[in-house]
Amino acid sequence: MIPQKVFFINFPAADIDAATHFVTALGLTKSKNGCSEGKSAMFGYGDNLQLGYHAHSMFSTWLPSRKTISSASTVETIVTLSVGSRDEVDALIQKGIEAGGKRGPNMVPDGDKWGLYSRSVEDPDGHLFEIIYCEKDCQEGGEGGK
Repeated sequence: MIPQKVFFINFPAADIDAATHFVTALGLTKSKNGCSEGKSAMFGYGDNLQLGYHAHSMFSTWLPSRKTISSASTVETIVTLSVGSRDEVDALIQKGIEAGGKRGPNMVPDGDKWGLYSRSVEDPDGHLFEIIYCEKDCQEGGEGGK
């Protein structure tokens, strides 16, 4: 059963299987709901985030008067996932690359004054995923981080 308050993010994808391989490598879990073989797949991250990948043909039917953007050349959304350590950030980025992703830009310089450690990876369609670790000071709104 899906909790009452869930944040859904939906992306068009050229290859649902490639998208599935990528996001499961990042630790998302494939959902049983909302999936249609080769046309769409839903994934959970924690209890309140669902990420959906949908074939372009299906995605475009929801907004027939709008054009989808090319995520390979345009960034509209950054999906940010938090993890428990710097090592986990680096490990997930590497797993994403090994699962068909491409290293993305560093979103926040290492050692940022807020104590945020951040790296990014693009999925096979170019959607940008940022993996972050927020040190104790960062979580408390401090400026030390280290």
